[in-house]
Amino acid sequence: MTLAPKLRALGSVASAVAGAAVKLGGAGLYSSKSLLADGMTSAASLAALAFSLYYYRESLRPPDADHPYGHERLALASNLVSTVLYAAVAGFMAAVLMGSGRYTVSPEAPLAAVAGGLLYFVSIQLARGLGEAFRAYSTLSASELIESVVVTASSLAGATVTYLADLAGAAIIVAYVAVEVAENLLRAIRLYSDVSAPPTIYRVVYEEFRKAGLRVAGARIRLRAPNRYQGDVAIVMPSDSRVADVYSRIREARARLERLYNVDIVVHVEPLEEGRDI
Repeated sequence: MTLAPKLRALGSVASAVAGAAVKLGGAGLYSSKSLLADGMTSAASLAALAFSLYYYRESLRPPDADHPYGHERLALASNLVSTVLYAAVAGFMAAVLMGSGRYTVSPEAPLAAVAGGLLYFVSIQLARGLGEAFRAYSTLSASELIESVVVTASSLAGATVTYLADLAGAAIIVAYVAVEVAENLLRAIRLYSDVSAPPTIYRVVYEEFRKAGLRVAGARIRLRAPNRYQGDVAIVMPSDSRVADVYSRIREARARLERLYNVDIVVHVEPLEEGRDI
């Protein structure tokens, strides 16, 4: 990680820590269930950021004996960990809300919600653009901004009208986090299922081999990691083709695909049978 990304990451962590502390402290001091829900998701967000930092660093390691294709897919682990953390918070807060009785919300609670929301806004802005490892954090943590608006309104109403408004705000936060958890879980399943590369990648693979003077009989390409693809291609060549010439063309096409499109291709060469039409 270069200096600029390191500074952004450190700034994001510092802002997240401050935001979580403000919200959780405010929840304890001002007796607001909505602020507690907000603070708990903030704590989960902070833990998710820590895992994102770790897996981002691990994903940059070069290939080795255990990971001959590199460590890029480790960046996806942060999405799973973040999803688990937020699911735990949603379950905990649901239990708190179901067991809650009457309580009094202090008028200072909305101020804590606003202050915590501003700090998380800074954290999210700094985390964006740092790669896939931070995608889950920045996406799930974006809910912190929505939560701050909800908590500000509900805690204010809870302090001035009825505690039920504050309780309703907490319930809204829990429901929102549950939806975010479901969406991230579905995305994780898709990424880990070896889903096919998009049609545009198939087109550029066929085109690059065509430009190299090679005829493609078929291709299988999968999404290996975000914006990284891997697969195999079968090409056909006349049986009297010179091996050195064929190899040179394949190497040219593979190099361009890797450099321009992040596609790692293994090529299988078959002899062109008489009368075979590709």
